[in-house]
Amino acid sequence: MLLLLFAFLLNFQGDSLSISAEDRFVQKIDSLQKSSILENGTLGVSIRNCKTGNQLIGFNEKKALRPASTLKLVTTATALALLGENFRYSTHLETRGIIRNDTLFGNIIIRGSGDPTLGSWRFDETLDYSRLFVDWATKINQLKIKVITGDIIANAEAFSDNNVPETWQWGDMGNYYGAAGFGININENLFRAHFATGKISNEKTNLFKIEPSIQDTDIINSVVADKETHFDDVLFFSAPISNLILAKGKLPLNRADFIVKGSIPNPPDLTTHLLKNALGKMNIIVLNKEKVEENSPSQIVDIVKSPSLFEMSLYCNYESINLYAECLLKTIPATESKKANTENGIEILRKYWEDKSLNLKGLYMKDGSGLSTSNTITANLMTEILAKAPGLPFFNAFHQSIPVLGRDGTVKNIAKNKIWAKNFSVKSGTIEKAKAFAGYFKNKNGDLFSFAIMANQFEGSESGMSRELAKLFEAMYELK
Repeated sequence: MLLLLFAFLLNFQGDSLSISAEDRFVQKIDSLQKSSILENGTLGVSIRNCKTGNQLIGFNEKKALRPASTLKLVTTATALALLGENFRYSTHLETRGIIRNDTLFGNIIIRGSGDPTLGSWRFDETLDYSRLFVDWATKINQLKIKVITGDIIANAEAFSDNNVPETWQWGDMGNYYGAAGFGININENLFRAHFATGKISNEKTNLFKIEPSIQDTDIINSVVADKETHFDDVLFFSAPISNLILAKGKLPLNRADFIVKGSIPNPPDLTTHLLKNALGKMNIIVLNKEKVEENSPSQIVDIVKSPSLFEMSLYCNYESINLYAECLLKTIPATESKKANTENGIEILRKYWEDKSLNLKGLYMKDGSGLSTSNTITANLMTEILAKAPGLPFFNAFHQSIPVLGRDGTVKNIAKNKIWAKNFSVKSGTIEKAKAFAGYFKNKNGDLFSFAIMANQFEGSESGMSRELAKLFEAMYELK
């Protein structure tokens, strides 16, 4: 009997050792799909060898699923391919009219190009919004102008039509991550609301400061303090061009200055307002009394260049900045002299990848950032697009723009201190009931693979689903 048992154990151990890394990985994802967290949802997985283009792992890979922010990989790859990594936006500050003595008989024009970084605090090479307007006012002052008979005019025609993709949700648009992309953007179209909270639950908070200050806009504060809340649980409800913002939700007790981020409803108007304020501090008067003909003489006062597209792509993918992705998608049509809007951007994006012999069945894009819950893509197509990139000129810049697991951006806390994590370049994505990871990894042999993992309509929290999916990375490293 003991001999039979020993023989059985030897056979069992031999069978388990003979199971390939690929089979073990498939067992893991099959088990996850059958678990309680995904019994009513869908898990889609694709892993593809970038050198051969062959798919190594496919699991529900042709199911069209919501990619969340992993869609930014498609947007940034296409922008880098068509616009080039050295592309920069330009914003012009101009006079229009005649300068006589200390008076400009005309207007100051701010002519935008859709730069999402204008006045951003992120880049060493550019001025944040507060310093930008002082700089502009100083340059106007250096022209000896003390009176402007016309007005400060924001020309935001670079992006026309709807500023917000049509399927974005009401609960997103008023918040910093739902900022619309205009022809003129400022401070990443983000405002910071400063709240003070008391010692009693359900007591109304004090909204004591907004920066930058938004003119001609009413903010209704319905935010209360709550002893059970330990983080930002506030939503701003607003829409582009609106002059009303509703703040709802809860904040922790006993906070003297709790900052919540919202989206500026009308960035072009705010830009003119902030420049007028800066001019006023230099005793330059804007009369707003005289209309100026479009063909009046003009003079460029300043040209503000954005950081390079490579730098923007890096922040877009590292920090998952929706505004950057939306503006890049709207800028893509410039490569074909078409109207700069979301629809034309999507059309040209599709054409670019179709010309690479890809079947885009399952790709349904309504924006460039992945915020829309109407977006879908298959895991199969995501890895096909990613696997095409290594053979194209923009790949090095694109690959560098994707965060390294356990080190960078939104994935810096996943697989931290794991030696194998440095082999993974991963973009994460999260929207309601959708969690995804996509990017590249090198296995033990140094072979490069593209991958996409998407879970939709799962049970429980996004963080819980993220932890379950993150468990797959180490097993992926073992694949051949």
